[in-house]
Amino acid sequence: MVHPLLASSEFHGAALTALVAVFEGVCRELNLHPVQDPLTDIVAETVLHCVRDGKADQVHILNCARKALNIH
Repeated sequence: MVHPLLASSEFHGAALTALVAVFEGVCRELNLHPVQDPLTDIVAETVLHCVRDGKADQVHILNCARKALNIH
């Protein structure tokens, strides 16, 4: 399942695939199931915020999301 916030974003193709991979990875790190709920909404919004800074590299997005969500 692609989180609705990611699916409705302006990103498509490879960029969306990267976003979904990072979203799912962060959810795993937080022991969240990647379904729509308030906590995964926060994760999805954070991932989108991180990719909008201009870098689409998965490692950059993941590190940005981890920092924003205070995951060590």
